[in-house]
Amino acid sequence: MEYPVYRKYSNAKSYFKVENEREFIQLQLIGKRVMKQVVHAKQYPEMLLVQSLIHMDEPHIVLSSKEEFDSIDSRQ
Repeated sequence: MEYPVYRKYSNAKSYFKVENEREFIQLQLIGKRVMKQVVHAKQYPEMLLVQSLIHMDEPHIVLSSKEEFDSIDSRQ
């Protein structure tokens, strides 16, 4: 698999840039604000989330794009 991969939640409130199997950036929309969090998955639940994002195992995880992620990221 080539990284990064881009995902979002179907409600368009969280966007993800998965850098590799252990690291991702999350942009969370809260009202008009954008909260950015860099996650280095060290604990098992975080590792499961990364795998879910990569493989889109959950119905609420959908494809996104670099352009969409960058557009949200530029609002900060």
